[in-house]
Order: sequence, then structure tokens, then C-alpha cells
Amino acid sequence: MLSIIEKKLFRSKEFVITRQLLLEKGSVAIAGLSGSALGFLAKHLFENGFSKLVIITPEMQRADQIWNDLSNLLDDERVYFFPSRKAERDYTNKIDTEIIGLQLKSLSLMIEKQPGIFVLPVRTLTEPIPDLNNIRKKQLHLSVGSEIQIGEISEKLVSYGYERTDLVSGVGEFCIRGGLIDVFPFESLKPLRLEFFGDSIETIRTFDVISQRSEKKQKQFKILSPSVKNSLINKKGTKTLFDLFSSDTLLLLDEPEQFERSLNTQSVQLNSEFDLYENFIDRDENKSSSHWTLIKKKFDQFNSVAHHRLGHFQQADVHFKMVSNEDFRGNIKQLREKIKLFTEEHAHNNPEILILLEEKYEIERLLDLLEEKDNNYHIKVCQGTLHSGFISQSAGIMVVTEKDLYDRFPRKKNLGKYRGGIPISKLNALSRGDLRVHVDHGIGRYMGLDKM
Repeated sequence: MLSIIEKKLFRSKEFVITRQLLLEKGSVAIAGLSGSALGFLAKHLFENGFSKLVIITPEMQRADQIWNDLSNLLDDERVYFFPSRKAERDYTNKIDTEIIGLQLKSLSLMIEKQPGIFVLPVRTLTEPIPDLNNIRKKQLHLSVGSEIQIGEISEKLVSYGYERTDLVSGVGEFCIRGGLIDVFPFESLKPLRLEFFGDSIETIRTFDVISQRSEKKQKQFKILSPSVKNSLINKKGTKTLFDLFSSDTLLLLDEPEQFERSLNTQSVQLNSEFDLYENFIDRDENKSSSHWTLIKKKFDQFNSVAHHRLGHFQQADVHFKMVSNEDFRGNIKQLREKIKLFTEEHAHNNPEILILLEEKYEIERLLDLLEEKDNNYHIKVCQGTLHSGFISQSAGIMVVTEKDLYDRFPRKKNLGKYRGGIPISKLNALSRGDLRVHVDHGIGRYMGLDKM
């Protein structure tokens, strides 16, 4: 169903002009995108000549939203998120395998100058990365047919900070069983199983962490060291992500007018595991301003699309004139009235209304609530996820998401299922007295179930 929206949006005057101006001028200023529309523009540019695209946002939360939207619009293997190591106020600042894994996955692609869309908050451009030669040296390159001893792989994984276990159940673990090595890389969606014949890698497969059954074959895989101290920090600060961007990279700057404020005001809350970052936290506003001056100069070296928000429309070469949906709060009558008004206003433009919901039962429930006459308004209710909807006047499109309809945010995308360990799939898998970690209350002892 999303293809219907894409077809109309990509043919709209604003999308066409934006791409034309980019080809003519190298850089363009735009305004008026709403909701998740920026993700559609990024996909359009990526698929039409700009295969190396970096989206930069003022804050981590916005970057996270765009990454989730693009992951639903494009193949996951073409969209990458590089989060900041310095936690923001809205984010829990535990040291996480999630952050390390996302960074490593992005770094490995950037080093090889591979095409893709990379989403990152502006703060990451101030964070040092290691020398590229050092990153390449620390790569563990595994490929079918290559000669390498199991003991050598084991030593490298241990030096990278991996834990050797009897069974791989979570990220950062590996185990050896005869001529097999199971390993769950930080940057991988699924664990890998290496099967050896002597000292030669015979097969590489992903496997399911619950059933432990082998799945998809792979020809090769590169593992970067997840050691934060040694792999992701260069004390001299001589390298930043800018050094990994190739000259043909296109920058999509979301609200660049907010970048300096963001660098100056973002609070950094460290937990004890982040003490190794102490020397790199910029508490001095003068340093933040200096960072911004340097970043602006770097921006000038690349072609760019700058997306401005309210108060900066005068800077725009192209104005999309989109609007956000109102908050319906489950009021179907209000939704129906809005759809009717939109359809009547755009009757000349073959209007399309798309309502995206995550679960099938929600779709069935909404279809029951919508009256038969609503079908005359070209309403399509389908399964899908976007952060927030929008109305495009020129394209004649209205997109309504779960957030617009029920004020309910979509589930966040994680790097991979069960990356923290094997889930309990059935209640009878627990025995009285078992120690377990509760998602809200922490460590506790299971005492059984009582009928109410």
C-alpha cells in the first residue's frame, strides 16, 4: 500500500523540483515537510542517483524516528543508525550492546564506502573515532573457504571482549563445539555458525537463538572489535565521521538551524560504566561553539539538502506545504469528518487516504467502525508502521498513523530479536524459586501462579 503513496509523492512538483535543483546547484534548501514525509524524500533521493545519503538531526530522538521510518520504507540492509555515545536526557544511559552494535554496523559500511542511508544526531560529528587503519587491522574477516584456526578466532573474540559460553543466547557471546563456532556479533541481527573442515571454514550460516537451528547461508562476515575503549575512541581526536564520508555523499540536514543550540544544551548523564568518556565530554559552551564552527565548514564540502522548519521558510528554494494530522484520540467521527473534508477539497486530484496500523486485529476493528459509505472516500486501511502521518496538498495524499489516531507511538525498532538473551516462551518453563529479571521491577524470585 505504501507504494501508492510513494508513486503520488515522487511525481509531485516539489519532489521533482528538489531533485532537479540538486543536480543543477549541488545544494538546495527546502521547507514544509511534516510527520514522516522526510523519510519518503530520503528514499526518493536514494533511489534516484544519491546512493550515499547521510541524514543529520539535532537530537537522538528525531534520528531514531527517521531511522525507524526508513527501515519500514526500505530494506533494513540499506538503512543504518549511528547513535551518540553521550546519552541525552530522554535516553537511558546504560552502556548498551545496542549502541555499540549500531555504531559498528555503520562504521563497517562507511569504511568500505558502501551505498546506504546513514542516520545520526549532530553530536556524533563531534565524537572522535579511531584511525581507519586501526579499524581495518581489528577486523576479523571470516569467509567460506578461508584458512584460519579455531583457536585463533577464539583468541581474537576474547580480545574483543566476547564471552565464551556453553550456549550462545545473547549478543557478545561465542561457544566452540568440536568443529563448530557459534558467535553473536554486536553488529549482527542474528548469531553466526561457522562450520570447519580442518582449518578451513566450510560454511557460514545464521541461526535462530531460540531453536538453535541453522538458517541462511552467508559467504562472508566481518567482525569489528566492540571494545569501546580501544575501538571507538581516539584520544587524540584526529578523526571524526566526516573522515568516512566519501566526496559523493549527500547530506540531508534536518532543522540545521537547531544544530548549534543542540550542541550547546544537550545534557550528558554518565553512569559509572561511561567514566572512560570523561575527557571527551564538552561541558564548556565555548568548546561547543567551536565544534559548530568546524562542523559548518565541513558541511560546505558536501552537496546537501537543508530542511528548515517554522520561522525559516524564507530560506527555502522549495516549499512542500504539508501539514500534520490533528490528534484524533480514537474519535472515529472526527476522523471521518476530516477525511470527508480532505476528499472534497482534493476531488480534482484523485485523493488517496491511507491509514497505517501495526496489528491485524486493529485493522479489522477499524474497518468495522468505518461505515460502508466511507469507502467512497478511497480509504485504504493496511498493516504498516510510520512514526506520524501527514497531508500533502499537492500530491492529494492523507496518511494517518497509529500516533495520529490513538496517540500511541509505534514500537521502536531494535537491532535484533533476543539480543539480550533467550526469552521464556511458555509459563511452564519457570519453576518455583527461579531467579528472573522483570522488565519493570528488576531481579526477583518466581513464586508460581495463583488463580484469582
